[in-house]
Amino acid sequence: MIEILPKFISTELSCFKIVWSIPPPKSFLSGELLLSYLHSGYSFSCCAHVLSKAANKYPHFRLYLKNIILLSPTEHHLLDQGNEKQRITYAKEVKTADWSKIDRLREELLQEYKKHFPSTVGMIIGYHYSPDEVLEVIRVLNGEFMDAIKH
Repeated sequence: MIEILPKFISTELSCFKIVWSIPPPKSFLSGELLLSYLHSGYSFSCCAHVLSKAANKYPHFRLYLKNIILLSPTEHHLLDQGNEKQRITYAKEVKTADWSKIDRLREELLQEYKKHFPSTVGMIIGYHYSPDEVLEVIRVLNGEFMDAIKH
């Protein structure tokens, strides 16, 4: 495990490397070991954002380590582009796949997002956070996350 967290993680690649360093490298959804993907061309396609970074839905959590989970490439595709029927079919085929784990984490992350990045700050509706404000919040959250998984 990486013992020293950089003051600022400024790229997704840095986040993905850290997520891969947290043992054991297994799917959050199914528990499947992902070691075969580690040094392949698919390693970073195993890193999935729970709260979507697409279409700027939750842009401030793009670099939040807790928002990035490991999934097999198939699971990642099902999370991002699959529908409910496809996910149910997958869970029947892979008995250890538990989509409710991702649903629970998504709800937890949504609450954190609203807490740390409310749309109203002071008297300003639709407040826009500066890149420095976002990085500082994410730095603190990433530190807390890494501390929590160490114990």
